[in-house]
Amino acid sequence: MLPHTGGTGTVIFAILGVALISFGAVAYRKRRNGF
Repeated sequence: MLPHTGGTGTVIFAILGVALISFGAVAYRKRRNGF
């Protein structure tokens, strides 16, 4: 699915992964605090 662009693609993929994990952690924490 992903185009093979070498180093740039890997860096972008890593940044997206970190952003998704951070967003998930924040949302999970907010939901726990809500309860």
